[in-house]
Amino acid sequence: MEACKIRYVVFLGPEEFRLLAPIEQRLMSSLYGSLCPPLPIRHFAAVLGRARLLVTPDSGPMHLAAALDVATISLVRQKKSLAFVPREAYDTILWRPENSTVIVAISANLDGQNATAPVQLASATNQPTQWVRTPPSAAPLRSSY
Repeated sequence: MEACKIRYVVFLGPEEFRLLAPIEQRLMSSLYGSLCPPLPIRHFAAVLGRARLLVTPDSGPMHLAAALDVATISLVRQKKSLAFVPREAYDTILWRPENSTVIVAISANLDGQNATAPVQLASATNQPTQWVRTPPSAAPLRSSY
């Protein structure tokens, strides 16, 4: 994201607190990134509610972003997570993505082009490979918040 000059904030939850020092060190030289240490849930929700986009695995913040109508890029590694990811027009689901794919998805979302992103529904193993809009196994599923 640095190379693409995309501003970002890294949020840490209680589980990631052990990563605070290395992430802080890495972000010291960043021109575009900053670190937000763990916040009480109400404060985190207030900050997240102002975000344009959240890039996240299947997690509590992902569900909170969906409830706050914040666009998400869900990084999915397990098929069972497909049942829980947000599916609004402004949300993107990436199946086991490479870093470059995540950057392309972020850029497309921030440019307002996420609805036209390429779609690959399945690979030779019948698993989604990179971009997924409506996974075959999740099409009948609907969330209610």
